[in-house]
Amino acid sequence: LVQYTSASSTGKHEDFRIRPHTGEQTGGSSGVNVAGGLAPFITEFTGTFFLTLTFALTADLGSMSALAVGSMYMVMIFAGGHLSGGHFNPAVSFGVCVSGRMKRDRKWGLPGWLCALFYIPCQALGAFAAALAADNFLTDEGRLLGSPQIAENVDQMKALYVEAIFTFALVLVVLNCTASKANQGNSFYGLAIGFTVLAGMLAARPLTGGCLNPALGTALPIVAKRAVSDLWVFWVGPMIGGLVAGGYYALLVPR
Repeated sequence: LVQYTSASSTGKHEDFRIRPHTGEQTGGSSGVNVAGGLAPFITEFTGTFFLTLTFALTADLGSMSALAVGSMYMVMIFAGGHLSGGHFNPAVSFGVCVSGRMKRDRKWGLPGWLCALFYIPCQALGAFAAALAADNFLTDEGRLLGSPQIAENVDQMKALYVEAIFTFALVLVVLNCTASKANQGNSFYGLAIGFTVLAGMLAARPLTGGCLNPALGTALPIVAKRAVSDLWVFWVGPMIGGLVAGGYYALLVPR
């Protein structure tokens, strides 16, 4: 995801490149794991926390809410992408795992699929922590407005399709920007992913609330005490989108 260069005492430059989704530092002389320990999991908690908090507190801003959420996603990816891959979304973790690009954690020796499995509860906890924090600032009306809901004129299957298709776009952009060898070391990945979230939210918000994130779509309605009959849509839709995007990318860009 990120490439650093530093001058050594011999005048030569050493190349430190952080691989996407692992936090493993390669190259140079030290070979130190810069993520270390629990850093990837704490990063996923923190990024999802701020993403969910922004979604809840800007819901009354109309289209500016999508800009705020997309911007927060972008800066959190730039801040934490080198530690965890910057997923902040169970559907993204699932899609990356399905694509086969989820790398083994060298600190704990965990296979990629198990790292993804551990990411998801961290993301869910971050979303619930943010929902509880937002609950202290919002009125009853604000709590309902700040949690995703399916529009009255949209049935659950149509909502599922909307959530799935825009999550597909999100996961596909994540994979092409961070896992593709052709884009290795690029500096635009956070911007591309953030703008995908922005566009997806603008398109989907009138229909489903523009959730595109199972952790966010579970935490905010539960804390707001909204009816939970639609929660399955916010899990199944994005997870299908992640599944299809991961499989599509694996076929499109063979390892």
